[in-house]
Amino acid sequence: MFELCADSLEAAKTAQAGGADRLELCEDLAISGVTPNDALLAATLAAVSIPVHVLIRPRGGDFVYSEAEFELMRRQVMHVKAAGAAAVAMLRASAQIGLTCEMGEAAAPCGCLGVLASAGPAEVTAMTQKMGVST
Repeated sequence: MFELCADSLEAAKTAQAGGADRLELCEDLAISGVTPNDALLAATLAAVSIPVHVLIRPRGGDFVYSEAEFELMRRQVMHVKAAGAAAVAMLRASAQIGLTCEMGEAAAPCGCLGVLASAGPAEVTAMTQKMGVST
């Protein structure tokens, strides 16, 4: 599997032309990426035929989110799913495993790639088991 992170329409097209199997679409890579804007999402989904996974991240900085930020992320997940993304990708602090599982449920049947920031193997196993993923 060859996945590339793209933060522009041109990068997405170039990734596909270069043989990428899928994309992770985001904006503002200088701060490790945030959720792309609606126009970039729509243009990318229309322009490429490979699966597009969309980063769900409301801001730069740490990965501990407030309840207001989680509500924004829930709305972003629903919008991205309705737009036709193949999956969403999220980074979370390990202390928020329950909320990560909730986001995975909201994303269904669209795929959800949950990554725990600073997580060890036991934390990753616990999260995947809670989400119903066999390891």
